[in-house]
Order: sequence, then C-alpha cells, then structure tokens
Amino acid sequence: MRLKTSVWRRIPDNAIPSRAKVNGAYVNSVLAKQDAIDSGFDDCIFLDINGHVCELSAANIFLVRNGVLVTPDVTSDILDGINRRTILTLAREEGLTVQERTVDLTELYIADEVFVCGTSAGVAPVYEIDGRAIGTKEIGPVTLTLRKRHQAALTSDEVHGWVSVL
Repeated sequence: MRLKTSVWRRIPDNAIPSRAKVNGAYVNSVLAKQDAIDSGFDDCIFLDINGHVCELSAANIFLVRNGVLVTPDVTSDILDGINRRTILTLAREEGLTVQERTVDLTELYIADEVFVCGTSAGVAPVYEIDGRAIGTKEIGPVTLTLRKRHQAALTSDEVHGWVSVL
C-alpha cells in the first residue's frame, strides 16, 4: 500500500467515539480516503487533533522498529476491533515485544516495516508513506509472519483454543 497523511483529522473520541462503529463517523473516513485516492494513494493515515497517528480510513496501523511492534493505543481515537486485538495476540505468541502507545508520524517514516490490518484490508504491507519508502519496499518478516498467522486464524475453525467468530 501507498499511504498519505490525511488533510482531515480523525474526529476526537469526545465528539464521536472511535470505539463505536457509528454511521455518522464514516463521513470523516470517506472524505479522507477520497482525498488520498484523488492524490494517487491507496489510503490515508489519520492524525488526531494533536498530530499523533490514529489509524487509516478503515484499518489499524502497526510499525516495526528494531524488532518491536508498535501501534497506537486505545486512547488514540482508534477502533479497538477484533482484527487489531488478534494481531496483538498473535504477535505476543510469536515472542515479539509489543508497545501500545502514542505514535508520531515521523516514527512511521523511519520504521523497518509498516502494515495495516482490518476486515477488508486483512494484513497489508505499507511500502510508502507521503512519498517516503518504508524499509526495503518489500514485505518484512514480521508483517509476513503475522499475515500468515492472521489468515490461518480466519480460515481455521479453532485456533489456540479460540472458537472462530468469523
């Protein structure tokens, strides 16, 4: 995927809760994604009102730096959905150090890997953000491993004692 930082800001949680899939909030995502597409990108990265990374128009975002998986925390105006929680669980099962915290845009620019996850996106590698190459512009080992594990969880009737809800 090729991403750009959105000119639109994510609606703050105290205006319309990001944790809820509320129809009115989708207008924010539609405006941002359409701007990205019109600009030749696949999707956009939302920032909050303080300039910190939230998520994409319909997917959560993760970065890998020095072997550590980092993603915005649940206070970052994000949807804390089942795909995000699944990736976090799978990463911990793989023995990765996971940090859920505030993420600055420039951290994405210098990441070894960036990927997104969501219902429609699955687990998709990000090769470019705002015209900057991410890592080697190829799918990274952490992204590849988590993509395979996520796909297995989606297609299996039971994984690690979880009953499939999909």
